[in-house]
Amino acid sequence: MRSFFLILRQIELRMTLRIIVLFLFSEFCSGQSDISPKLLYEINARLDTSFHKISVSATVKIPQDLNIPQDTVWFHLWANAYSNSQNSFTNEQLKRGSTSFYFRNEKEFSKIEAIKVLVMGRESEFVYKDIGKEMIGVILSDKSSFDGVITFNFDLKLPKLIDGLGYEEGDYYLRNFYPKLVFYNGKKWQIAPHKQFADEWGYNSDIILSLELPGIYKLYSNGIIKIEDKVNRIVGSNIKDLTVVLFDDVKNELSGFITFPDGSNIPYSLVLLEETKFEWSSTDSLIQQIAGSLYNYLGKYPFTSLTILVGKGCYACFKSDGIVQIEIKGDKSLKNLYFGILQMNGSMVALWLMPISIHG
Repeated sequence: MRSFFLILRQIELRMTLRIIVLFLFSEFCSGQSDISPKLLYEINARLDTSFHKISVSATVKIPQDLNIPQDTVWFHLWANAYSNSQNSFTNEQLKRGSTSFYFRNEKEFSKIEAIKVLVMGRESEFVYKDIGKEMIGVILSDKSSFDGVITFNFDLKLPKLIDGLGYEEGDYYLRNFYPKLVFYNGKKWQIAPHKQFADEWGYNSDIILSLELPGIYKLYSNGIIKIEDKVNRIVGSNIKDLTVVLFDDVKNELSGFITFPDGSNIPYSLVLLEETKFEWSSTDSLIQQIAGSLYNYLGKYPFTSLTILVGKGCYACFKSDGIVQIEIKGDKSLKNLYFGILQMNGSMVALWLMPISIHG
């Protein structure tokens, strides 16, 4: 009887890890389909934990080959999606049965303050698409000499943690905290409000973040992290969104390198944010096996790392290129990790699970 339950546990472990890695590898589609010239974001930011605020200076360098209109250039300010409870983000939460954001205290919302926009070093006029201020249009007064460089300076009051942005119990999440160029396709700007469980549609970009912190934190990101002159320099390549998570204490973590059939490898981390019954036995070998199967079907992994954060409620769930946070429910054991993955992206998981199951 004991051996029977051991076999069931091994099957459960295999299925769970297959879905976990599958979920992040589903970004192969978006990561490899965009062959357009790369945008470059150069961001300087300083975190003030006393006031839960981050000061941001973000310079966007737009290549001419993108062929965007040069009258008004549109950007997403998705941090404003968390600034009120009368918007599309809130409606999405309510449709999923979550009322916590709708009823949260006004002090726990985000707020962008003192925003200035510079074009070629000179202050420029801008407009918002609507009262929600999730889309900002930069007006180009001198179209003929526009060199593709636009800079945004502002202060962002962070919300209480929601959807990968904000603060909670000394930890900080930085996602969707800087302006992103709206995708231009079919001769029109593809403007849409932000939603937590929708796939991001935008440009793969190179992003360089210099982040000043007031103390010592453990950082996780989908970019490469280096410390230079006491400043955290984080470089993300070929991604749609740079995400940085800062923990003020040490979490339980399993880390290693995934080695692919061509000999290349990337670092991976499984990080537990709460106590669970999750067991690490055979985990690494299973991750290697699943990654190898996905490589055979999908080709080279397009990102520099793979990180899975496990825990907290789904209010904190998010997915970015190469990094994801999921919720586990009930007794927080391995079997419920499976349902956390499905809750985040069930249709994509089902689509990609079929060939992998046949292969495995």
